[in-house]
Amino acid sequence: MFPATALDRARRRVMQALAGAAVVLATGCGDGRVRVSGTVRFEGAPVEEGIISFEPADGKGPTTGGSITDGRYDLTGDARATAGEKIVRIVGSRKTGRKVPAGGPAPAGTMIEERVQCIPRQYNDQSTLKVQITPGRDNTHNFDLPTSAKP
Repeated sequence: MFPATALDRARRRVMQALAGAAVVLATGCGDGRVRVSGTVRFEGAPVEEGIISFEPADGKGPTTGGSITDGRYDLTGDARATAGEKIVRIVGSRKTGRKVPAGGPAPAGTMIEERVQCIPRQYNDQSTLKVQITPGRDNTHNFDLPTSAKP
């Protein structure tokens, strides 16, 4: 698994990209956007929980993204993507089977399921994944991330 700093960097980068997308969308840029949906699997199993983002490979235009739940994502409404080549960033977590203290503001002694980042850096903060978003129609992009790319 990643040290906390790598996970923090990956989450921060994805969240910054999504925040930037929200600003762009709030200012009215949205013509030509299309729905993007699909599945995300790692080590042959659906990613339980995570975030996926699509950012322009050339650095021009809005970044968008959304949640991954039970291995599925669906970017609709304001989260739709613009056409073009995109860098895909995926941050995902899974349960370890252990219980850990919840921490504040939960009452002392509260235990929760431990979750750990499970996606290698080459798919999030150092992503090598790219896809082409085709204009004028819904796009489906499924990601089956290979086992050999463990963190």
